[in-house]
Amino acid sequence: MVINNYSLHRQMDWTVMMSTYILLIVVITLLIVGDSAVTQNVPRNFNSHDVTPVNLSDVVHVRLRRGSQARPLTGKEIQELVDLHNDMRAREGAANMELVTWSNLLASQAAKWAAKCQFGHGIMTAEPEYHEIGQNVWAVEGNTINVTDGIHAFYNEKCYYNYNNLDCLGKRFGKMCGHYTQVVWATTRQIGCAVHRCEPLVSQGWNGMYLVCNYGPAGNAVGRKPFIKGPPCSNCSSGAGWCKNRLCDNTCSTRGDNCTWKSCAAHCYDCAKVNKDTCRCDCAAGWRGIHCTERCEDGEKCNKEDGWPEWPLSWCNHEKHGAHVQSVCPVMCKVCIGDPNAMERNCPPVYGPGAYLSAPTMLMKSHHVMMMFVMIIITVNISNLDDAL
Repeated sequence: MVINNYSLHRQMDWTVMMSTYILLIVVITLLIVGDSAVTQNVPRNFNSHDVTPVNLSDVVHVRLRRGSQARPLTGKEIQELVDLHNDMRAREGAANMELVTWSNLLASQAAKWAAKCQFGHGIMTAEPEYHEIGQNVWAVEGNTINVTDGIHAFYNEKCYYNYNNLDCLGKRFGKMCGHYTQVVWATTRQIGCAVHRCEPLVSQGWNGMYLVCNYGPAGNAVGRKPFIKGPPCSNCSSGAGWCKNRLCDNTCSTRGDNCTWKSCAAHCYDCAKVNKDTCRCDCAAGWRGIHCTERCEDGEKCNKEDGWPEWPLSWCNHEKHGAHVQSVCPVMCKVCIGDPNAMERNCPPVYGPGAYLSAPTMLMKSHHVMMMFVMIIITVNISNLDDAL
């Protein structure tokens, strides 16, 4: 019997190729399913000023040895708390996530509440700088505490939160998501925490260490997502693109020693230019907005020659209505230069040197790495099989 080696090789090549395609389809499917299965948690449906009891088991309860009295946070602990918050916030792939700094005022308020040893929320007096103040609490039984463990407990609620649906998937099991969403609430700019030794912790009946963290401005606004997904620092609330470790640096206003041109991550469109001193977009005629993507044109209520104006030019700087008039009548108020002939996307976009232009989540997830290894192994095996044939 004569075996046609060419036909046999063709058949084996076809089999190998089909097996490869099937494996690749499986890998791609796993990647897609893996991405869609990543869940987070929902904001709590109450104002930060409300005193709402928290079930300790929903955060963390660690049994430790009993002992010493209350003590202030050390400088090292303060730095660890700030750094950990910023690290967690930078992981979210947010376009508008702000850098948080320490507030002695918020820490002082947190200390007053912690000293009452009432496990729950309270004493969050709004200061002139903030309309509302948010608060997270955590406690451990014993006389020692690692403050970063509490922040990890807050952030770990992410597994219950669905970003797209604003749904806390753990609610049916008595779990919470609001501690996580407060940690990563984009517009929160400052934190202040305190620790107190409670003997006992009211409503719990045991002695332990009580951690209280206040956040300003507060997060967890009902019906709103904690942040906007997108390239880091591409949509900062200030309108500028100053960026530090993938977070909007609200301490910068103009270029200086700590606000370098290299850290500017502005995204500008429609023939705009990036201002090197302010890290903002200088819009071309016909456009306005943070990214220069909004049309610069007056509404019907603006000062016109053919009729009586509801908003005359003199109202552009009105103490009460000025901001609204400028928004409705940007050309009249000289907020921008009108050009009815301006064409959308007539120029390529321009970016600051610090802009992140790839996908929102820049860090590769662990299951992606695993799948890449699988694909490499498949490729190597196919290559070895080809050599053997």
